[in-house]
Amino acid sequence: MYTIRVSYDCGSHYVIDKQAETVAELEPRSVELDQQGWRWYIENDAGEQDTTRPCRIHAEIVSFLRRMNTTEVG
Repeated sequence: MYTIRVSYDCGSHYVIDKQAETVAELEPRSVELDQQGWRWYIENDAGEQDTTRPCRIHAEIVSFLRRMNTTEVG
């Protein structure tokens, strides 16, 4: 079982939004949440976050940090 958790308060707290047997079943909901601009993540039964499919906001944050770490200062 996989759970998609959503934050409606800028990442301070995440609540269960939907559950499914596979990550693929949660894909349509994750697209909707990205379009609406919410932070979300998928977790497995063990409560571990699935980092292979981050929400758009988290992906953009990671991308920004990677760019900052590879930019020369000076």
